[in-house]
Amino acid sequence: MRTTKHWLPPGKNCGQCGAENCKSFLRLLHNGEKTYQDCPYFRKRSKQASPKDLTKLQRINCFLQ
Repeated sequence: MRTTKHWLPPGKNCGQCGAENCKSFLRLLHNGEKTYQDCPYFRKRSKQASPKDLTKLQRINCFLQ
């Protein structure tokens, strides 16, 4: 199984996960109300996070705290 530690949703704000947008999905994920598998793009992912993605993740983590 692939690691999920550095995965980010694609930012498409499609709502298919049940959240209003990707930012809301991350908040629900952080609170344990959603899982990575709730995002349809998680199953379609094909690469690990890039350094740019990791920078975004750090900003999001600061926002969630």
